[in-house]
Amino acid sequence: MSGEDGDKILKSTGDPVAKDDWQGSQDAPTYRIGPGPGILHLNYTGQDIIATIQNVIGVIEGEEEPDRFVILGNRRDAWSFGAVDPNSGTAALLEVAERLRKFQKRGWKPRRSFFRYMDTMVMAMAPNLSLELMML
Repeated sequence: MSGEDGDKILKSTGDPVAKDDWQGSQDAPTYRIGPGPGILHLNYTGQDIIATIQNVIGVIEGEEEPDRFVILGNRRDAWSFGAVDPNSGTAALLEVAERLRKFQKRGWKPRRSFFRYMDTMVMAMAPNLSLELMML
């Protein structure tokens, strides 16, 4: 939906006017909480697809408490802002991984285990994470 479409929808919503802390920017139309008089009909034209996702997992075993984990995570898919959406988290996580690798090359071992994962933002993420932790 475009901003222009959203503007038309907001303008078609009736009184009462929403509270000040619900209002948009100065240029936005007045937000109202309805009902009507406008009626909105939405049609979904996408496809429902079940697909396999790829989880990227890395583990550095801890020396003193290997059964306790420091968990670092990020998602790789992009929803709201296109390809830039998850990239700041991905960049930060990759930098941390690179630094940990450099420390390991110098003989460093963490007290606790590090578990790093990158996946897609799907409803099944939490069960998949639990399963992967149990398998370690």
